[in-house]
Amino acid sequence: MDNNMEVEKIFKNKKNILIIGLVILAIAIGLIVAGVITNKNKYDNEEVHVYNDLIAAKKDKEEMLVELEITEIPYLFATKEEKSTKQNFYFAIDKNNYWYIVRLTEDTYKKIEEQYNADKENFKYTLKGYIYDDPSELKRLAISAYNENLSETAEKLTTTNFRDYLGITYLDETKTPFDSTATTFIGIGIGTGVISLIFFIIYFSKAAKIKSALKKYNIEDLKDELNNCDMSQYAKQTIYLTNKYLISTLNGLDVFEYKDIVWVYNEKRKQNGVSLGVWLIVCTMDRKRIQVARAQKDDILIEIMTKIKEKNQDILVGFTGDNNKQYKEITKK
Repeated sequence: MDNNMEVEKIFKNKKNILIIGLVILAIAIGLIVAGVITNKNKYDNEEVHVYNDLIAAKKDKEEMLVELEITEIPYLFATKEEKSTKQNFYFAIDKNNYWYIVRLTEDTYKKIEEQYNADKENFKYTLKGYIYDDPSELKRLAISAYNENLSETAEKLTTTNFRDYLGITYLDETKTPFDSTATTFIGIGIGTGVISLIFFIIYFSKAAKIKSALKKYNIEDLKDELNNCDMSQYAKQTIYLTNKYLISTLNGLDVFEYKDIVWVYNEKRKQNGVSLGVWLIVCTMDRKRIQVARAQKDDILIEIMTKIKEKNQDILVGFTGDNNKQYKEITKK
């Protein structure tokens, strides 16, 4: 190889893969942020309904944004734990002594408790969130808790009169339904993020292979071999045949001494009937099968295999049943 700069490039990971990954990641983050901002704007500009007015008019429907001013500290009546999440459901009471079911975070409850303890007589706190239909299990727990401390003369809460006392929905301050545009942005952003992750995996796996190869082989010896006038260069196919080594940069850096190669063959690949190209496979004594070169047609790879065979006449060439059998017998020994 005439140019020392070209030799140096063989032992360096291509930064373009990392740059592409970073650009795609930036796009992914931008899309996700755009989705979050879009949804926040929807939340900030959406009409807020008075929760009691909706219930009184029997117009409380899922995913409506409401506010509720409470004048008593909420009463916890149910907790649901799933894996790492914890859902706390409370009874909330307004100034007219109407009862509601609300789901609050522990942080919100602490804020309410602090304000209540600071001034019980003038306590007011406004809750804001979206409403959702009461699940049957939540209704059952609410009925049981509501009736627990009622006097004998008071009317019991039942499934029949449930709507009159608590409506058919609960206020959830923890959930925000996503706008369809925001969902699209975030969905595409996540998909794009996965693609960027693939580029990072490729880049760092190649970097690891280069580091591993240079630990095993002396880099100056490899450079001398590559600068030898007898070296056969197939840069387009990412393979270099020196007098002593087969050097491939297809997947980072793979170096083989010809004495360690047992079998080489071409492998054609198709997807949905469309040719993806041809790969040159090197099989070693330790039963590893490594891709070392790629081309659209197999003629150039046949030429490469012929030159590899010239370096070691014992190497098996071509994928045949007999070569496969011999390879298994040789590696078994």
